Amino acid sequence: MIETDIVVGSGLKVTCPRDELAQRLATVSRAVSTRTAVQVLLGVLLRAEGGRLELAATDMELSLRGGLEAEVATEGAVVVPARLLVELSRLLPSADVVIEHRANEGILQIDCGPASYRLHTYSSEDFPRLPELTALETFTVAREALLDTVAQVVRSASRDESRPVLTGILVRFEPGRLAMAATDSYRLSVKETELEGDSPELEAIVPARALTELGRIAGGSETVELGVHENQVVFVAGGVTLTSRRIDGQFPNYRQLLPETFEYEVPLPR
Repeated sequence: MIETDIVVGSGLKVTCPRDELAQRLATVSRAVSTRTAVQVLLGVLLRAEGGRLELAATDMELSLRGGLEAEVATEGAVVVPARLLVELSRLLPSADVVIEHRANEGILQIDCGPASYRLHTYSSEDFPRLPELTALETFTVAREALLDTVAQVVRSASRDESRPVLTGILVRFEPGRLAMAATDSYRLSVKETELEGDSPELEAIVPARALTELGRIAGGSETVELGVHENQVVFVAGGVTLTSRRIDGQFPNYRQLLPETFEYEVPLPR
């Protein structure tokens, strides 16, 4: 589970471009929980500081963070219902958006051209603290190599939550090589990919859902930054940070299941 220390926040007021806001919201909101009784997990955290508006969402297993340049009049943080905010951002006219949190009213005021909206908010103090990234050591992987390897194995990952290890993909980095394996106990997919440059030796079982989501956010990037810390794995691409828990457990020794030789080999057109 993602750690749940408290995030302290207050009112905020920022001005930012509508298109960039809508784009970032559409991406980050994919991590919003769809099955929870915890209201704050249904929201997106807005944090204004240092000339930027940072957005974050989590379902306690996976989190997405991204930001955009903004004119910050008042720094602060607030959590806003994600579904309403995403839908509203798509309806706003193409102009600068003024977002103001009126903490004493528990309201977020959104003004854009002739449009004006008021949304109820959640306290940012109840939003889980996401893993710190400042001290995390990361390394760079070519996006195409990483995502192509994921695509070759992800369909074999299990969806049966009663066996958590099989819902993940075994990711192993070795000098000059990346190997991934996934199985649902009925089928097995293994892919090894040659890598350019140096990469540290590491191994982790990463939820298949996290790697599928990575494919969506990293589509326009040439590289992906990757880091593993304790029970978390972190990916950074296209200005978005994806954090996911590592799955604990022993992945099946798939090498024992792979035959060394075949009696027959039949080439087929793709």
